[in-house]
Amino acid sequence: TYIDGTVFKATELDESLPTILLPSFEEVKNDKRKYAASFKVQYGNCDPFTAKRLAERYGNNPNVILWHISNEYSGECYCPLCQDRFRDYLKEKYGTLDNLNHKWWTAFWSHTYTSWEQIEPPHSRGEGGVHGLTLDWKRFVTDCTVEFCAWEKAAVRAAGSQLPVTTNFLDFYVDLNCHKFKDVVDII
Repeated sequence: TYIDGTVFKATELDESLPTILLPSFEEVKNDKRKYAASFKVQYGNCDPFTAKRLAERYGNNPNVILWHISNEYSGECYCPLCQDRFRDYLKEKYGTLDNLNHKWWTAFWSHTYTSWEQIEPPHSRGEGGVHGLTLDWKRFVTDCTVEFCAWEKAAVRAAGSQLPVTTNFLDFYVDLNCHKFKDVVDII
């Protein structure tokens, strides 16, 4: 069990939901902060109880002036659930493989997809040369991370706290479009 901001892996959740398995640290490049998107996908129907418990306990404390949720959002998850969700994201965005292949110029790269299951996130041991794939993957990761941030903020609000919510961003971090957080956090 560990707690890092409000992104956590807790034994009590693992035991109550035995079919859920977070990716190992190795699967997400040895950085525990890198499974936030996967965490939201897998625990999306659960109560983010760490954020909520903190807000319930300290939400009316006059010494608390704002909520800092999570810490330096970053990273990507390549677990099977996130890969499936990425394919769903692409299906919704493009509708058909023909449209996706056209928009990504896959014929130019001699890499035309004939099945949604052929599409995997770009990574060091896989596809990295299809620029449309890389761009859509980065957009997907940003959307998942922003969704996760909103989920944590909603837990604070559900506990009754109306204090401002923020997080800190990594300086010059190019793997997330940090501008997309502007509609979620109260202070940047």
